[in-house]
Amino acid sequence: MNYFRNEYPRPQFKRQEWLSLNGEWEFCFDDKNEGLKNGYATGKKRLPLKIIVPFAYQYPASQINDYSYHPIVWYKRTFKTERKSGKRALLCFNGCDYLTDVWVNGNHVIQHKGGYAPFNADITD
Repeated sequence: MNYFRNEYPRPQFKRQEWLSLNGEWEFCFDDKNEGLKNGYATGKKRLPLKIIVPFAYQYPASQINDYSYHPIVWYKRTFKTERKSGKRALLCFNGCDYLTDVWVNGNHVIQHKGGYAPFNADITD
């Protein structure tokens, strides 16, 4: 199946320097809430599944297509940014499920509560 998506979600705010993180991410279900204990937040552990973002795991386009209830899931993606004088690096999410915690290089950078509302974190430092 072909799923169309516009890689830049808000063309009126398009910037010259940006990186889409859509595509393949590592993924796992954490039904026992053991991810922190198992070191998932460090970014050093490989997650056993692959998912296609921006699709939720329930949808065929995610390549997981699992309709079961899972209270906690983990996503992992590696990317690089360049430090540029006077520039800030923002990690932007256009929508996540109700409670989202974000770690970068093992550091907790933001917690967001709210269903499918956009949020961002300054990850420059």
